[in-house]
Amino acid sequence: MTVNWQNKGQRLINLFFTLSPLVILVILVFLYGVNVPYWDQWEFVLLLEKSYQGRFTFSDLLAQHNEHRLFISRIIMLIIAHISGWNISWELMINIILATGIFIAITYQFKKTLQSIGSCRLDWLAAVISLVVFSLTQWENWLWGWQIQIFLNVFLVNVSIVFLSQENFFWLNILIAAVLTTIASYSFVNGILFWPIGLLILSFASPNRKKMKKWLTILFWLIIGSITVCFYFNNYQLINDQYSFWYSITHPFSYLIYVLSYLGSPVISFNTWGAIFSGIVGISLFYYLIKLLLQKRQIRIHYLIPYIALGFYSIGSAIFTGLGRAYFGSIQAISSRYVTFSNLLWISDIFFLYILMKYKRFPAKSIQNNSQRERKMAFSFLLVITFLIGFNSALRILKFPKQYSYLQPAREALLTGTDNNYLKRLYYSDKVVKERSEILKELNLSVFRENDR
Repeated sequence: MTVNWQNKGQRLINLFFTLSPLVILVILVFLYGVNVPYWDQWEFVLLLEKSYQGRFTFSDLLAQHNEHRLFISRIIMLIIAHISGWNISWELMINIILATGIFIAITYQFKKTLQSIGSCRLDWLAAVISLVVFSLTQWENWLWGWQIQIFLNVFLVNVSIVFLSQENFFWLNILIAAVLTTIASYSFVNGILFWPIGLLILSFASPNRKKMKKWLTILFWLIIGSITVCFYFNNYQLINDQYSFWYSITHPFSYLIYVLSYLGSPVISFNTWGAIFSGIVGISLFYYLIKLLLQKRQIRIHYLIPYIALGFYSIGSAIFTGLGRAYFGSIQAISSRYVTFSNLLWISDIFFLYILMKYKRFPAKSIQNNSQRERKMAFSFLLVITFLIGFNSALRILKFPKQYSYLQPAREALLTGTDNNYLKRLYYSDKVVKERSEILKELNLSVFRENDR
């Protein structure tokens, strides 16, 4: 039996570059993650106290936090807190595990699509997706356990896409996707956006599904989605003042700049104008590539719909966030905490470019579609996007020790009860930190837990 050492070597190289972003991330979080409650987590202390006293209610779990109902996220964080004594490092670990789940779900869907259209393998695409999913540009999310809600939301949306996009129809797939989307909605408010996007996936599902079953699934999805959304907004309070919304309406240019900056931040976040330009490129590529690929008779829309859905979810998140945040300006739009959502648009673009570059069934020479020129263009864009995402990520390595230097003295001040200025690094009110730290002391939690001091 002859061993193809060239192919084996190529697979090992691909594996190395695929795992490298994750390994680097784990090392950085291990070295620079600080086990101390930060910002919104001080609001969580009151619920944590109730859970230990056995008096928290369904309403406590369902209560709004800003625009969100963090019902599922709160349950998960409570479970982690009770198991670990509220060691924030556990939450950071769960974030990485959820991100790994996002990577697996995306690459699984990619592989299924490539197998369906034939003659195109995943190859080095997994390494590029790994670079995006584990990008250090999301540094704030990696170092803040509270952001478990964002990773959970994006993970559930990606898994829902996998179930809804199956070639063969199973009612169980639709049911699981509906459950996951409900959980996503009660993990982070953006999950609400996936209900109409799910309808899009079902509407353009595989032609293998019979029309009657397709319409029944759409009806089922509509009913479950309507119930979820109505229940979500029952007794809902607009937390932000009306100025934030009306600012977006009365300043459409500023709002547009915010949305474009938001979407461009995974590629360029070190310069606001660069982020705006990247956002324009990302959306333009998304539209142009979908249009171009659908002109190829060999590519049917149901092959592309999972990635169209992914891009729409990213764009929808930018539009939704901008309505309540545009008055903060483009600097806030390129915040690292939003990159996990804006990444999804670029993942869709990367996959479309990959298909255009690698798909073997497109004619090698054709005056009509200029296939060779398109492949060269796709390769050039892929190369530039991959480089910029990698460069943008590498620049954020310095954020990890900087955040450690910012939080570690605050942790020491919390333990010793001195220096209120350091305590304000943990929360805007040092008074609140002092009051709620007494709760943690009494319950022997977080930094006051014997094993974590």
